[in-house]
Amino acid sequence: MIKTLNPKNLKDLRDFVLNNKHILVSGAETSTVIPFMHDKTMKDLFKDTVKLSLQSIKPQIKLQGKIVTIEGAVTWKSLRENIEAFDLDVPFWPTDQEAFVLSGLATSATGERSFHYGNIKNYVESISVMDSSGETHIYHGSDSIEELFSQDDLDCLTQYNQEFSKYKKFKNGPFPIIENPVDLFLGSEGQLGIITSCELRLIPKKETVHLLYPIGEWEKSDDLSRFSLKASECRDFILSCEFFDKNSVELNPDLPLRKLDHIAFEVLEDKLEEFICEMDLEEDFIRIISERKFHELRVAIPHGINEYMSQNGLTKKGTDVQVTKENFKELVSLYRNLAKQGVPYVLFGHLGDQHLHFNFLCQKETEQKCLELLGDFYKEVQQFDSSPFAEHGIGVLKKDFIKSYHNKASKNFFEVLKNKFDPQNKFFPQGYMSDN
Repeated sequence: MIKTLNPKNLKDLRDFVLNNKHILVSGAETSTVIPFMHDKTMKDLFKDTVKLSLQSIKPQIKLQGKIVTIEGAVTWKSLRENIEAFDLDVPFWPTDQEAFVLSGLATSATGERSFHYGNIKNYVESISVMDSSGETHIYHGSDSIEELFSQDDLDCLTQYNQEFSKYKKFKNGPFPIIENPVDLFLGSEGQLGIITSCELRLIPKKETVHLLYPIGEWEKSDDLSRFSLKASECRDFILSCEFFDKNSVELNPDLPLRKLDHIAFEVLEDKLEEFICEMDLEEDFIRIISERKFHELRVAIPHGINEYMSQNGLTKKGTDVQVTKENFKELVSLYRNLAKQGVPYVLFGHLGDQHLHFNFLCQKETEQKCLELLGDFYKEVQQFDSSPFAEHGIGVLKKDFIKSYHNKASKNFFEVLKNKFDPQNKFFPQGYMSDN
């Protein structure tokens, strides 16, 4: 098992950074990007690597106007609770709000509400980052990127951004688009340094309604595409539009839901009637639930799937693809083909963003088959307007599928970044910036 170190403050963190060869930074371990529960995989892949767990660093929340400063092990849940009395809210959070805010920045985990509020990078005022020398630097979104690099390195950056500019329309591209110093660390998975604090811009709290709506089975009907397109046209008053299929429900027997495909919406309260009309919903099928029940449900879906896999010795092999609304039917068609392969599966995710997670639930003897099917799937996805890994990071589980997205521009710029920010290749050397 990989050795875990638990810094209690920034001094401890600095000492651990200076005294270890290779470092993997861990937050609340709610993500599946790094397979923390697979000890054998961890042992083989992360030899000579220690894990720095940020859970023991004291959480601090400081509010000044609409800007909140986050330090240490602050969860999205505790952040929301602390700012609620000021009628403020955060515009996004991952599905599991027990995750850490700073980890969310490192992995670009934006969650449901990015459908309405957009990319997480638009709300980050500044971040503090500890480098491989143990020194802490503050970067602001308003700073000029030109001040950090030589002209030759800026030429590499320009070519890199040009190559990947087509991904700006998505939550995240295969690799982050770099427009300011903060962008270097959002979604880079700790490969350039450890985010130790941040300043986030908050939003006024809005009164919303959460509701569930059953639809026809996605494998047989066009409801999935139809409602996704309608939701895209109602983005001004729909904060989130989530989908989970009947298989996800069946793996959670405690959920008080009929075994059907469902869409879960969060809608502005004063726009509810307009929403029902524009989405062409049948009111008899609408089920309004509390925000607490809504989040319990969304967390229960992936947790129930993980519990089922654990009890039955299964592993999950899945996707994180986002497409444009024009290509969504094509994505659904590819998922239908995967669903016909005789391997148990679930489909859930961010329907409004055309960003769904298809997951094979594999037995040991079907793992290789699933990997081959997903390899073919990613080759097909690359042929149309899409982002292969729109959220949660690439980590190690998806790294094989990213290789075809690497090109000379990305390789050159990642070499520039590593040489400048992590010349000893200390931070997460197994990540996508290395061995590409």
